[in-house]
Amino acid sequence: MLENPPIGLMLVPMPLTAGVIVGVLAGLVTGSWIVAIVGLVVAALVAAALAYFLAEKVALRLLGARPLLEGGSTMLRNQLEELCARAGMSEPDLYTVGPGAAAIASVGRGASNALVVTDGLSDDLTVVELEAAVARELARGRSGATTVDTLAVTFLTLPFGPLGGLGRSLLHWIRGGDHDAKTDLEGIEITRYPPGMSAALAKMSRPESPAAVHHLWAVGDSAAGDIGRFGLAERLELLHEL
Repeated sequence: MLENPPIGLMLVPMPLTAGVIVGVLAGLVTGSWIVAIVGLVVAALVAAALAYFLAEKVALRLLGARPLLEGGSTMLRNQLEELCARAGMSEPDLYTVGPGAAAIASVGRGASNALVVTDGLSDDLTVVELEAAVARELARGRSGATTVDTLAVTFLTLPFGPLGGLGRSLLHWIRGGDHDAKTDLEGIEITRYPPGMSAALAKMSRPESPAAVHHLWAVGDSAAGDIGRFGLAERLELLHEL
């Protein structure tokens, strides 16, 4: 597995860019470099604060998620309760994007994680596969990866996405090309059953959603081809070797 660069780098480009733009404009208007510096600092801090506190809401909105009704998906709720008890975690909130092939995503900062699912997650997966899919996202939250991926929406993929996919490229570099494969293995630490994980991943797909949130889905960023990058095929191959 590859060693990731500091995650804190993810929080720098967007606020810095916003600060520089505002600072330059303030300096040009006032003709004062002191005003330009103050404008840069204030704009960067405001941009960072907004991106941090709005990250979860923005991600859920882009995913098209809405709260899963209390009576929805009994099998999913039972699996979630059992796995959370096994892993010593509190149960995350459940959201749905409605009909669609099996898919699951994680959203949240810190302890306020949420799972976003399609109807197909419970309809198309077996009990063992559903257990693996849910365990993977719980492991993602426990390791802090959900927080990183959620903040990436407002700090990287959304603001820089239109620039030729720059935001996505920065995210892959910062969190490492083996990020998804690591999360698969962390999920197996909960289920202790690699075949269940590989079977679940093979059945899941990515629903229609903006590119800025593709990385939130369990198999959302499955394309291969980049050097040092684990696509879905490489992830499945790794699991089959266990």
